[in-house]
Amino acid sequence: MFTSTMLIGDLLKLSSLKSARVIIAPKEMDVQITGINILEAPDIEKWGKQGLVILTSYFALQNLDQPTLASFFDKLKTIGICCLIVKINRLVKEIPANFIALCKSHNIPLIEIGEADRYEDIIVEVLGFILARREQRLSLYYRLSKISSRMSIEMLGIPEILREFKQFLQFDLTLENLTRGFSTSTNPRLIRYELLEELPLEQWEYMTFEYKRFRCKYLSAGTGKEGTLVRIDISSFESKRHFLLIHEKRNHVIDVNDVIVIENLIRSLQFELLREFSGKQRQLLNKNSLIADVLRGAYIAREEFLSVVEQLEINPEEKVRVLTLDYYFDGKFDSLSMYDLRSNLRAEMQRLRPRLLYYIAPSYDQFILPAEPVDRCLNPSDIMDVLNMLIEQTPETSNLRFYGGLSGFFSVNDIAQADAQSKAVASFLTRNYPRNTIQAFDNLGIFKLFVNDPNHDLNNFIRPEIKQLYEEHPELFKTLSVYLRTNRSFIRTAEELFLHPKTVKYRIQKITGSLNLNLENIHDVTILLTSIEIIRFRDGQILHTLVETPCQAASPLAGANRNGI
Repeated sequence: MFTSTMLIGDLLKLSSLKSARVIIAPKEMDVQITGINILEAPDIEKWGKQGLVILTSYFALQNLDQPTLASFFDKLKTIGICCLIVKINRLVKEIPANFIALCKSHNIPLIEIGEADRYEDIIVEVLGFILARREQRLSLYYRLSKISSRMSIEMLGIPEILREFKQFLQFDLTLENLTRGFSTSTNPRLIRYELLEELPLEQWEYMTFEYKRFRCKYLSAGTGKEGTLVRIDISSFESKRHFLLIHEKRNHVIDVNDVIVIENLIRSLQFELLREFSGKQRQLLNKNSLIADVLRGAYIAREEFLSVVEQLEINPEEKVRVLTLDYYFDGKFDSLSMYDLRSNLRAEMQRLRPRLLYYIAPSYDQFILPAEPVDRCLNPSDIMDVLNMLIEQTPETSNLRFYGGLSGFFSVNDIAQADAQSKAVASFLTRNYPRNTIQAFDNLGIFKLFVNDPNHDLNNFIRPEIKQLYEEHPELFKTLSVYLRTNRSFIRTAEELFLHPKTVKYRIQKITGSLNLNLENIHDVTILLTSIEIIRFRDGQILHTLVETPCQAASPLAGANRNGI
């Protein structure tokens, strides 16, 4: 394979410069030449470019004083002019000493040609050399494009693509999938490595990705074996991180022509990754649709229902619970961060319960949780801990609000009832509870009465005198609340509130007298307890004091419809 574009070393070998004299020799022979031009005016900043060779008879420079000439050379150096060719015996008999000194101080190679040497011969030969190399690259590019197209048509996998391109590059290649934590390589011994330091890497115009070179230690290829690799981030999907590694050899590192091959390789890899991703997305969408239909009870025919649950690998007779998680934002939100958070939540839930199924909707998630033994039960508090941890790890979602409803146990045959119940709980909490929470229907106590009726306003069930006591005398409200919850025991109330029983008795007498309450009437007591529980619920207290009931996977009532209390 051809080596590179035209270099200074190639320039010195041109036949049109065979009689030229090198005044200031180049320090490096591999400096790239991008073109050649004749200097007609000293306005080099307007048309000069890096790698350009300048031809001059000194005509455009003859009237420049020393400071202006020095400034001109500063511009040459800044632009990256790689060589000056001066023609003598036309305007000047010899190159001025100050000009030579400036070339030397600015490290710009200087070549002298005679009156018989023609500009056009030099220009034609330089441009012919450059165009020939570009034509070779273009031919390589089209050849690689055909090969890439063939691989796409044949639907070659990642390992086959890497092996094909290894033949062109003569380097081992590795594709890292950081999202899933594994790599595919033409040499498995190079998969495990440790980056030691970043090294310089020349940047070529064909690079459309970020290339970085590193010195590294290979951990599976023998103790202490070191090498260099070029690491390229080729990630092309949200939350999917892929890196292509080019494992360089001791005496062979990538050049501009390798970059052309690498760029084609990256596009082939991205096409295959996209094809795999699209296939998986189609499978996920199809599965998502099946789960949605099962939850909604869309399958009327028994045979169709059984066929679908078999595809989903669940037993129609087993017991499951349905969890609905509704998401809301106070103000603006970052949609990508929310996407990541929900993806991470589903992954974490699957880690905790590998057999669960989930349904993804635009603003909520649903999980089908198969019954587990009591000691492995996934309670609402466990799920809240996971979700709060993910929110903490994703600051962009700090203003997220969520409400989750967990149904009771139903058989898969009755899963539509579990779906409705979990949604009703999530909706009820959204309307009435002031804090983020996830609660099970079985733990709602008296609030089960209100879950299935969104038209009920809880405030209508609060006795006005209890509301007044809560707002104006919070200590007396707390005393009454504990007193009723302890079955009207002065001693137990005193113990819980760290008061003397006589103090409790005095407060209760004050409350009943001022509010005209009869605490001996069981009907009135029930209404009072309901009012107190609703107030505490609306204040965000009661659900944090409820004790979660254990999973009832083994209970004979686990599959019963629990729409009642």
